[in-house]
Amino acid sequence: SVISSLLALQGDIRRGNDEIAAVLKAHPGRFLGYVHVSPNYPDTILSELKRCFAIKGFKGIKVYQTGTPFDDPLFKPVWKFAEQHGAPVLAHTWAGHLTAFDKVAKAHPDIPFITAHAGSDGNYKPYIEAARRTRNLYLDLTYSRDHTGLIEHFVKTVGADRLVWGSDEPLFSMAQQVGKTLFARISDSDKKKILSDNGARLFGVK
Repeated sequence: SVISSLLALQGDIRRGNDEIAAVLKAHPGRFLGYVHVSPNYPDTILSELKRCFAIKGFKGIKVYQTGTPFDDPLFKPVWKFAEQHGAPVLAHTWAGHLTAFDKVAKAHPDIPFITAHAGSDGNYKPYIEAARRTRNLYLDLTYSRDHTGLIEHFVKTVGADRLVWGSDEPLFSMAQQVGKTLFARISDSDKKKILSDNGARLFGVK
């Protein structure tokens, strides 16, 4: 599992990332972590990335919609650090509002960019269009309150290789989040890609 902190999401950046660090140290090899950084605290972005990536197990970066578009210069240290470390970047998106995350992905083709909550509230078209024109943009199924056949539609239009499973646990039932993929009308090989293989590839897990 690759995990991130709700506490950091709420603004207590350092303490939230420390919570993740404690899990990584207590369970080596079982969890990987996202470092959460925010444009609301621009002076801490680079130092927090360096501090956390020095801890074994931190592999990704988490950013959130805070009213600052992702192509704002405040985020430049994030993209540069991600390129230097080969770190996937996960961003909160919602109801088709990518907040320029797709534009940044286009400008940094060597970074895997992952859009959280793809298809949320049934607004899936912008995600499909963005993924089709941006080869390093992946659609994350976290939450994704899907209409019937959403996952099937994503597989058909974008491809299973570009979908990444996520749970949004503890906010949502893990059973539902797993079940919507397990019972999707797609091949078993595509389910394996979504539930395991794609994430393992992006995070270098063997």
